[in-house]
Amino acid sequence: MPVRPRPTLRRAPVLLGVGLAFALVACGPDDGRQLAEPDPELTAVPVPTTTPTEIIDLDPPLQGIGPGGLTLSSADFSPGATLPERSACGGDTSPRLEWTEPPNRITELALVVQDIDADGVAQWIVTGIPAEDGRAALGEPPAGGEVRANSAGTEAWASPCPLDGFAHRVVFTLYALDQDLPQGAGDPTSVVTALQAASAGSASLLGRAGPGVTEPG
Repeated sequence: MPVRPRPTLRRAPVLLGVGLAFALVACGPDDGRQLAEPDPELTAVPVPTTTPTEIIDLDPPLQGIGPGGLTLSSADFSPGATLPERSACGGDTSPRLEWTEPPNRITELALVVQDIDADGVAQWIVTGIPAEDGRAALGEPPAGGEVRANSAGTEAWASPCPLDGFAHRVVFTLYALDQDLPQGAGDPTSVVTALQAASAGSASLLGRAGPGVTEPG
């Protein structure tokens, strides 16, 4: 009877284990094949190199000076302060105003009072004011001027009295005109637009009005 040869033992698992061990040893810390540290320039978070846009201040100046040093002031309130009660919610009297003489090339002056926190509602518009030192007495328009219709449709001082519960900015603007005001401008918006187009510059004064902010008259 023929004798079968004995089967060869399979040692693949042993060789595989040896191979893995060899691979681990070959990738050890001393074999010169370590993973390189990441490049900081490739992983760093980019930092903007431009400066932030400058914030624009939308507030009007407390007191602006016009051409030739033209100024507008009031004995009833200081620049940026609240209007007296008689000129705001508590009354219907325009404040006292004073202005300096404009340059010789100015033909006339015009006064516009607007609540800029109420879409520019016109409280008072006076045109044709002589181009000289002048003043408006308490409750009176400038001498020689022509009172135009305001946003309320009246030719009088309309006291600013905000109904939204907040103090509003009321800007007094004295326009210095170096040309005649175009004819035909009737409604307040058209008059103010025409004044701005004919103006060589303006002086301004900021006041405030609103619930709880009026000063005694």
